[in-house]
Amino acid sequence: MKLIEYINEFKNGNHYAGYGMYGNGTYTSTSLDKALFYSKMNQDNVMEILIPKDANFVPYVEMRNKAKEAIQAMDEFIKKERSRMFDEASAIARASKLDITDVPLWKEWEKRESQLFSARTLLNDEGTAAVLMGYDGISLQINDDEAYYIIPARGKVVVKR
Repeated sequence: MKLIEYINEFKNGNHYAGYGMYGNGTYTSTSLDKALFYSKMNQDNVMEILIPKDANFVPYVEMRNKAKEAIQAMDEFIKKERSRMFDEASAIARASKLDITDVPLWKEWEKRESQLFSARTLLNDEGTAAVLMGYDGISLQINDDEAYYIIPARGKVVVKR
């Protein structure tokens, strides 16, 4: 594929977010040498992406901590809510001589709990968590001369070349 095809695919095609150790998204580097290394030294596979000054990027360590805190908060909420719903459904079950699994309130809770666990799972990926928390991406300073920018959604960036 030629560079123009890569650019067109990035801009208009199905979005491909790579699975990376710092969150899912498009990985970029401020180092041309690093980009060439990852492109197997094929300059036709390297795009120059511009990130607007108003883009809201969060440092990786901060994002990782925010995601962990959000997961912890969800776990606490699920635990408390499960206990509360169990108590209510148990009272209904005793009063109506039903098994708790037949109480509509408990059935509703089980659906909701499943949805909460699904939402919680999304937070395990920092790229997804960043988007959910309103960030445009994640930054990671490698050294004084190089940084990575992980872009989970391509809408905020511009392809220069």
